[in-house]
Amino acid sequence: MQDLAGALKALGEPTRLRIVCLLAIKTLCVCQLMEILDLSQPKISRHLGVLKQAKLVECTKQAQWSWYSTSKHPLLKTVFPLAGQSDQAIRDRERMESLDLDLLCETPVITTGRSNDND
Repeated sequence: MQDLAGALKALGEPTRLRIVCLLAIKTLCVCQLMEILDLSQPKISRHLGVLKQAKLVECTKQAQWSWYSTSKHPLLKTVFPLAGQSDQAIRDRERMESLDLDLLCETPVITTGRSNDND
């Protein structure tokens, strides 16, 4: 019960919900999230730390970059279909698609085969 409460609390903050919606679509690093969400590195890192502690995101290290993706947490199967269709999530997704993410970190983006089946 504590794990579920922690995950719900983590998702109760709008910026963290925005991050989860983006990571449900594509694996991203901090600098890419900074550009998409127009937030500072410390803020993005703090939110990712909370999401990681709640076991909602996973981190993979590659050279000096940390790549984040959603975990297999069962709560995300419910959250993404709902939150992913919000006006803010759609704007975030459009912003992500308009950016050349590969250039932001000067390294290729890791692909995970994730796609948004709800489009």
